[in-house]
Amino acid sequence: MSGNIALLNQPGDFRSWVQLSPYLYPFCLRELRYRIGLARDGVEVIEVWAPINAPRVAVAIDRRSLYLFGLRALPDGPWYCFRDYARPADPPGAPVVEIDEELNYARLLGAAPSAIAMTPVQLLTLASDFGRARASPRQLQALAALMFLVPEALRFDSVMLAAMRYFDQGFLPVAELLETVQNWAGATADEHDNVLMPHLG
Repeated sequence: MSGNIALLNQPGDFRSWVQLSPYLYPFCLRELRYRIGLARDGVEVIEVWAPINAPRVAVAIDRRSLYLFGLRALPDGPWYCFRDYARPADPPGAPVVEIDEELNYARLLGAAPSAIAMTPVQLLTLASDFGRARASPRQLQALAALMFLVPEALRFDSVMLAAMRYFDQGFLPVAELLETVQNWAGATADEHDNVLMPHLG
């Protein structure tokens, strides 16, 4: 199903969506920031898709911490949620399967690549198979890319701009972004212009 058709057929439990394209992506994030900013508690479910035929996935984030703690393949996959995160609630729409994967950038990025190079279609294809078996290094990089493209881009203007370049260039410069995303609390306290959504402690 194409992304445009998917937009017209969203299941009732999906309140938000993000298209991985240079055309709609910034508008999707602006709307998502507005929605989450109205109530920084609970779970936000976000459908992620590409503008051409590609698998679709949904991610679940904590509206307070903006932490991505679960994902599922659409339309019929279960939620794979990370056991080590105290999620505010189970995400709706499918059964929850807890997994023990460590959800940190050191683990996800493996041998510390300077950039993640894959197209949006490749990213979604890898992410849609996540949880069914032991994750490959490439799948873990796809998950890291999703974390940068959705929750980290919600937090930081520089990450959103890097994501916009990714759609043209095909890679995310994660090594350049790690220091920024790992200092959200400090940047919020300093009232840094790069912060688009504040850390709430």
